Amino acid sequence: MKLVELSLNNFKGVSEFSIAPDGEDCKIVGENGTGKTTIMDSFLWLLFGEDSKGQSEFDLLPLTPEGEEEDHSQASVEAVLEVEGEEIRLKKTYKQKWVIPRGSNTPEFDGHTTDYEFDEVPVQKKEFESKLEDLFDLERLRLLVDTRKFNALHWEKRRTVLMDLVEEVSREDIVEKESQLKALELDGKDIDERRKQLKS
Repeated sequence: MKLVELSLNNFKGVSEFSIAPDGEDCKIVGENGTGKTTIMDSFLWLLFGEDSKGQSEFDLLPLTPEGEEEDHSQASVEAVLEVEGEEIRLKKTYKQKWVIPRGSNTPEFDGHTTDYEFDEVPVQKKEFESKLEDLFDLERLRLLVDTRKFNALHWEKRRTVLMDLVEEVSREDIVEKESQLKALELDGKDIDERRKQLKS
């Protein structure tokens, strides 16, 4: 997978931001509080619905000076990814929901809603997630793009993940590399028999 483009609009403290690494290596640098983590949060939220702390509920809409959400606000993140040579466009928009109660002319706040688009076609949440699952092993992808996720795993799970990344190594391969281990060859015996033999 390659990141071709990433765009944020009113996401957390960032009113507008876009970057087009076109699949190349890219560094985003800046002093504390300039939005580096926000950019990472936006990408993780787009793919997994969580920020870099693993939280699914966090303030991502623009806030007033008093710390309240701005009325009628919405935040969106859009990315173009290249997957096995084919480009796909993903977009999520989180917004306030306003309704006009019967018998009233005044809109009232009624929670939040999230809109999903896959290749510029509106889809439901389940379909969006299903399409992502078809493209990626999402658990492995999360380990690759989220620097904190791997270290949060239990040590046995970390070991399993690492061992899955390497080719199988045979006993012969090890002995060939480290000749002093030849004395530990089992020669057809089980481990207990070999241990007794070496002891004697």
